Parts: sequence; structure tokens; C-alpha cells
Amino acid sequence: MSLISGPEWHGPDCGQPEVLWRAFIASRIPPRNQTAAPRKIPKGVFYVIDTTFISVEVLEMQMMELVDVVSLFVLCDRQLGEGGAVGGMKKDAYSIGDHLKSTDFLRENLARILLVEDVTCSGRNVLRKMRKFIGRGDLHGEDVLLYSRTDEILNRRAVNYFRWYDNWPQPVRFRLKYNVFGFFWQHPASTLIGGAACQLSTVDEVYRSDPERLLRIEKPVMLIGDLNHYGGWYCRHCYQPIDIVKYLEFIALVNTTESSPSAVLPDPKKATVMDAEYVQNLIASGRYFGDEALTLSKLQRHVDKYYAPEYVRKNSWRFDNVVINLFARWEDSVIDDEYFS
Repeated sequence: MSLISGPEWHGPDCGQPEVLWRAFIASRIPPRNQTAAPRKIPKGVFYVIDTTFISVEVLEMQMMELVDVVSLFVLCDRQLGEGGAVGGMKKDAYSIGDHLKSTDFLRENLARILLVEDVTCSGRNVLRKMRKFIGRGDLHGEDVLLYSRTDEILNRRAVNYFRWYDNWPQPVRFRLKYNVFGFFWQHPASTLIGGAACQLSTVDEVYRSDPERLLRIEKPVMLIGDLNHYGGWYCRHCYQPIDIVKYLEFIALVNTTESSPSAVLPDPKKATVMDAEYVQNLIASGRYFGDEALTLSKLQRHVDKYYAPEYVRKNSWRFDNVVINLFARWEDSVIDDEYFS
């Protein structure tokens, strides 16, 4: 591992990124336990992502942010169920599998992708299929398992640290910046506790080979990220307006039992129709589904250090709909002038 020096790196070998250094301090881990030399050979990192057919654009951010760090991406694609169709819609119309060979970033990384199609995306099920796919000889107890839900983008510096060092406590979870519709709006809650990281041996011995249990830990040994230095991003509904409509219709059709706000449809008494124009108006004004009194906080692209993931910043032209509020009105003064310069 090449050593990096600068104000954002700490430790005797300058190997601790700032977000990890702050996490060690907040966790009150003694300095003597923070000292470790990097490994000569990095650990394997296996990333299980609970995803959906509609979140392919955010999936690109999730994967490509960590593409040089992760050994295998395990994508669990939630399916419609045994019936094969809901509301007249065919099952294969809602599968990420259809994108594998037609979407550039997926096709280019096909050798490092395991697609698991499942109704529930059970963590235990997915882990079992991952082990079978990789084979016992290519998995080690010290290898790292990352586990996250849909639309969670994890801090690449933190994940890379887990790959090269042995001194971090387990399990860890990530405090994510809570964005809505794009990186230009932030939810009033500011952050959300998201994905988790743990060695495979710990998942087996402590959590009974069920990585979903990691996401139920409210007080992990170490939390990566704080209110100013984030462990990643949670970008809720960061899709094209028409895709947001499709996603909400899909959730309503399968009669989800999740209590997530993503499953909330507009009150028909207040909104005459749920369409792309309705969503565009919400994005433009920073309001939210089901609670239009909730006001999202406007963020400044060129001021906020953690505005967007590194991959998005370097490829902002590919993600203009989530980097820039394209539906903002001129009189609202929220359009990024530099975008048009």
C-alpha cells in the first residue's frame, strides 16, 4: 500500500484517512491499539448490495466508487415473487439481470459480479450463494464483508483501510450523509446509519452467518463518519423523475411491508396525479413525498467538501441530474451557474 501524506491522513505511516482517525478517537480506542503496519498482501473484500431494477444509476456510483478495492460485488436483485407478474407487469421487466450485458459499467466488470435473484434478498441466503460461487479455497476468515442496502455509497478511503490493516474493531457501521433526489438536497435528519463491515470469521462466529444482523446493530464498536466527515452517502430517490414514479408504483404494487418513507405515495387528496411533473416540482422546491411541510436543505456544490462521492465528482457530466438541480427555477437562485458557463 502506498503511503500518502497530507492534512487528511494520520497515523505513524500516514495510512489513516481522516474519517477513520476521527472514528478511532470517537470510539475511545487507545492510541496503542490504533498502531499497525499495513499488510504485505491485502485482504479480499466482498461487497453485498441489496439493489433494485430502478437504481442502476446509483448502483454505478456504489460499485465504481470501490471498483479497485472490492474483489467481488454480490448484487441481490429483489424479484416480484412466484406469481411472475404484478399488475400486468412481467417479472423480467423488473430485473437488473437485463442490464448486465447492456450497461457499460456492469458489462466491463462482469467477471467480478455475482447476481442473486431473490424475493426477499435474505442476507443468509446471499452469503451462502456467495460462498458456493467463490469456493472455500478462495475465502479466508480475515476477508472483509461489506453489506449495504439500496442506494448507499460507502466511503472508499475507509473501505480501503479495512483491506490493508488489521487493527480496526468489529463490526463497524457507516454514518452516511442523507441526500434526497440528488446531492444538492439534504434531509433535515442530516445523516443515516447505513451499511456495515466485518470480517467473514466474525460474521460466522458471532452473527451466525447472517450479515443482515449487522444492520440491526444500533451501537457498533466503531461508527465511521460524523456530522462533518461522512462515512458515505445515502441518496434516496436519486433517479430520473419518471424512474422515481416507476419505483413508487412498483413498491405499491408488491404491497411492501417496509416502513421506509420510500414506500409512501402522495396523498390523493393533495395531489391529483402521481407523475413525472409532480416529482419535478418536488425536486425543484426541495419538498418531499407525503410530508410537504418537510423542507430539504440546499447544499452548495463547490463549497461542501463531502458534496458527492469521488467517482461522481470525476464523472459529473454522467450524473448531471443528481449533481445539479436541473428543475430549479431561476427565481429560486438554486441553479449552479458554473454548470452553464
